[in-house]
Amino acid sequence: MFEQVENELNELKTLVKEEEKQKEEEMNKDESEKILFAQIAKNVFNTMNGTNKNNTINSNTSQKFQNSNFLKLMQKIGERKIEINNEGNKFIDENGNDIRDYLPDPLKDLKDSDLSYENGAYKNAEIVMQANSENTNRQNPDNSGSLRPEHWDEVFEDA
Repeated sequence: MFEQVENELNELKTLVKEEEKQKEEEMNKDESEKILFAQIAKNVFNTMNGTNKNNTINSNTSQKFQNSNFLKLMQKIGERKIEINNEGNKFIDENGNDIRDYLPDPLKDLKDSDLSYENGAYKNAEIVMQANSENTNRQNPDNSGSLRPEHWDEVFEDA
């Protein structure tokens, strides 16, 4: 009887050690994936920013793009100030907070009824552009309120 209890305890110890080893391996794998993700983001930042080996910025890279939120995000991921959480479903800061909590809402000035699926993407984009123009006191060059291709950068501006 004593031997049976001792054997069961030994089996439990072995199982616990195996579980700890698996958890450690998973943590190491997660860490190596985070490192790889940071390296990729850093490469994206350097490539998209036009930074070359001499750390000078390519003259073809627009100032607007250099100041974009996308590049800022890539830089922060590259510096590991922002990472993907363990579940892989959101970006978190160094304190574990979801970064989406700090992002401005680009549609905050629109009413729920302003946009709809039935309008289609183009009409909804026109509505967003109109709202942005009114909020920033910018007027369209032709004052027609229509969305022309040259206005798309204003609608999707992230800088």
